[in-house]
Formats: sequence, C-alpha cells, structure tokens
Amino acid sequence: MADKIRVIEYEVLLWDDERMQKIAEIVKQKLGVVPEVGILRCTVRTSTKVTLIGNADATRALVASGKASKPGGLMISKQEFPILIKGWPYRFGTD
Repeated sequence: MADKIRVIEYEVLLWDDERMQKIAEIVKQKLGVVPEVGILRCTVRTSTKVTLIGNADATRALVASGKASKPGGLMISKQEFPILIKGWPYRFGTD
C-alpha cells in the first residue's frame, strides 16, 4: 500500500465461517482455500474505510507486536494482505 493505514478492528475467521459470505470467493481466487484468514478493517489518511484480507498468522503477529494499535498508522505488506476492498463489507456478518 502506498499510504499508511490505521487498523481499527481485526479478526481471524475460519474459511467456512458463515460471515465470509461473498468474500470467500475473492479469498479463494487470491489465496486458494486456506484454513483461516485475517481481516483488518482500516482507515487511510483521508478517513476512507478499507478492508484488508490476508494471512491469519500475519494478522496475529501484527496485533501481538502492538504495531496494529499505532494511531499514526503503519505500512501493510501487500504480500501478506493481497486483498483490498473499499469500505467495511461484512462487518460482524452484516453488509
């Protein structure tokens, strides 16, 4: 990503979690069928909401390191989070 992003919420979902809904097909295309995925709900400098989806272990490491809570934001690796969706779709299982 070109801009620093601020992580607002995160979760790790099982591949077959019903909250995945339509996102499951996007994940399958980019990552294949994986046991679980990490989801980061973020904002960019302009307060635009984006959802990043990727590696569950990378999500856990980001949270455990404390970097996810930086108010100034951080750079996120596109390699670990290759899926970017505008907005926060499917937040807590709702559109």
